[in-house]
Amino acid sequence: QGAARLYVVMHQIDDGDPAALREMLQPLMETGNGFRPLAMELNAQLWLREGDRDQARQIYSELADDLSAPTDLRARAAQVLASLGKGPSQ
Repeated sequence: QGAARLYVVMHQIDDGDPAALREMLQPLMETGNGFRPLAMELNAQLWLREGDRDQARQIYSELADDLSAPTDLRARAAQVLASLGKGPSQ
C-alpha cells in the first residue's frame, strides 16, 4: 500500500492537489516507516512547487542528515539544499 501511495503522488506531483497529495504521504512520513525518506522528498517537492522554499529547505536538510536514508537520496537532498541556498531571501 505504501508503494502504491508513492506511485500515485509521483505521477500527480506536477498537477495534483498538493494538500491531498501531502495527506496521502502523511502515514509514510512517520518515524520507522521504510518509505519515509522517499515520502519526505516528495513532500519537499510539493512545497517547492507551491513556492515555499523555507519548508522545502527544512525537509531537505533533515533528509541530507538522515543516516538511515539511502545514500543516493541523502546526496540528492544535499544537492537540492545547496541549490536553494541557506536563507529565506535566497
